[in-house]
Amino acid sequence: MIEQTSIELSETRIHAIRNIQEAKNELLVEELINNTTAIENMISGYYYESRGKVYGLNLKKDSIVFEDNLRGYLTLDYSINYFMGCQDLTYDDKNNMRIDFEINIPEKVIKLSGENIREREPDTY
Repeated sequence: MIEQTSIELSETRIHAIRNIQEAKNELLVEELINNTTAIENMISGYYYESRGKVYGLNLKKDSIVFEDNLRGYLTLDYSINYFMGCQDLTYDDKNNMRIDFEINIPEKVIKLSGENIREREPDTY
């Protein structure tokens, strides 16, 4: 299971990412910080969405690695909070995740993909 999301980019941002190589990390960080809700929602998909809340998203500029001109990965630190009503339990945990990104210039988006978490196979009878 891989959760994904896309973030729309303005024409100005596309031009800057394409032409200003030394500022790519800063531009990517700005765009991701401006869209933390979309990223939190993507990460929430790995948990019980109705019971878990992702918060405290922290993106470190030095964790961004460009594998080529428009693709790479980064690491996000975040906290997760679960509330289990039947048991009246609240659970908080810190976690991190590698996020792969691809800047798609024709579509004017950054596509983000979380980690591939293997799903449990069904039990056999």
